[in-house]
Amino acid sequence: MSPLGSVSGTSFLSPDGTFFYANLTPVNFPKEREFVAGGLPVSASALASAPIVAFSVEPDAALQSNIPFIRTNTRGNLPNAYVSPLFVAPQTSAALQSSLVINGQGAHQQSVLVTAISNSATLQSSGAPMINGVVRGTSQLAATSPPVRIGSALSSVVDRNGNSLYGVKSISGFVLDQTQYNTTAPGSGVLTTRVIPSTASEVALTGLPTNYGFTQPVTATSVPAGVGATRTSQTLTGYFGGVMTASPPAQPYTITGTTSLSTDAASNRVAATLISDPLASATGGVKMQFGPASSAFIDDNIYGAAESQTGSAPATVNGKLAQAQLYLLSSGAALPPTSLLPPGSSYCQCQYLQWGYWGGDITTANAGLGNTPRIDRGNINFWTAGHITPAADIDKLAGQGAVGNYTGHLIGSVFNSGAQYVAAGGLNAIYNFGTRMGSLNITNYDGNTFTVSNPMVSGTGKYTFSFSRAITQQGRSIAGAFNGSFYGPMAAETGGNFRFQTTAGPTYLTSGIFAAAKR
Repeated sequence: MSPLGSVSGTSFLSPDGTFFYANLTPVNFPKEREFVAGGLPVSASALASAPIVAFSVEPDAALQSNIPFIRTNTRGNLPNAYVSPLFVAPQTSAALQSSLVINGQGAHQQSVLVTAISNSATLQSSGAPMINGVVRGTSQLAATSPPVRIGSALSSVVDRNGNSLYGVKSISGFVLDQTQYNTTAPGSGVLTTRVIPSTASEVALTGLPTNYGFTQPVTATSVPAGVGATRTSQTLTGYFGGVMTASPPAQPYTITGTTSLSTDAASNRVAATLISDPLASATGGVKMQFGPASSAFIDDNIYGAAESQTGSAPATVNGKLAQAQLYLLSSGAALPPTSLLPPGSSYCQCQYLQWGYWGGDITTANAGLGNTPRIDRGNINFWTAGHITPAADIDKLAGQGAVGNYTGHLIGSVFNSGAQYVAAGGLNAIYNFGTRMGSLNITNYDGNTFTVSNPMVSGTGKYTFSFSRAITQQGRSIAGAFNGSFYGPMAAETGGNFRFQTTAGPTYLTSGIFAAAKR
């Protein structure tokens, strides 16, 4: 019986009759919402019934958001959002769902990236299997306002009998909310009691966080074609770039560095480390670590990880331990909008090179501000990594006097006179392996079209290069550099990072990554 009297609403029953839920509105209290769900519990053995399964995350009737796990106030109702299925690799029940929307250009842009990352767990009181993980994300409500961080625990809702996953031979449905559980030990996967209160949070750079809850029904759906077809354990190396905002005071700066990433197809886990180049800002050097405990590897194109939660610290700043809430995703997990690219350009369909997103918070003590911590926040930043071309291949190309012609894209974060947004452009590159000279031609990246040429090549790394360039754009003097490597057999692809900023005039800075394949 409803505690608020008569109700009306809609309900769902899975085709096999093993899972149901209903969104209800009390007749006498039309602004209130009630939700009920349940079904037949699934056995733990059913979690290993298929290599990859997929689920649709249905809307929360109370939040009324197109994007799962966030409120409409955090731009959860933006149109043109890419919302992936919730993918589950059943052997270890690693699960991943990602949503991305980037609408508009420049100072008129709004963006949201949210991901749910979870792994299998066991409720100690009942021995029943369940989902347990985290939600991570960032939202740029307006280009002229600082990004908002989104964070939450994530778990499947447990009924009075200790069950939370429903079905018979396979999972037909369940419900996800923000409840956090205590564990018998970090990384054990054995859950004990609930943490009360458990809330999701929207955290601005200044002021108090906004806490909320969500109730997201999850129903079985078909796996998209190709998902799970290629699953490889591999180690990749590369670069990253982006823009961070430090607060207090709110101060943007570019950040670049190196990426190392590994995937484990047997355990469905991902681990990554981003190590920054020396920074001119007060943060000095930054190291960020992701996974493997809180990560999900679905296939070679779809994977993600949150900050490291066991073992070593998730981040260090100048060698000192720091707190962090971070995310790292492959671009295949949250497909980027083509509207960012100029006409005639496309994202690199690279075979030996991966790229994706990272963002979130690094929190450190700030002695100059008493008890107020320093927060360094990235909205949607970028990484790339792949299989470095063997030095013997580079030598062979050099001996042949070979010339490589590459086509792809560059994508990065921009801070432009108070507005922060994502930009992308076309890339055409030429490199002569005999002379070690070449050029990068950039097409309409945030309105900038220019060429950089004559790279300097590292004496110890034949597969690495660096271009520097100074340009004048819209009355601003801008200087910066590209750093990259060759990837795949016989330098089939190239990728790296870039960083540009004004040396005079209004503040403009940008950093990100590029990726391109031989034509």
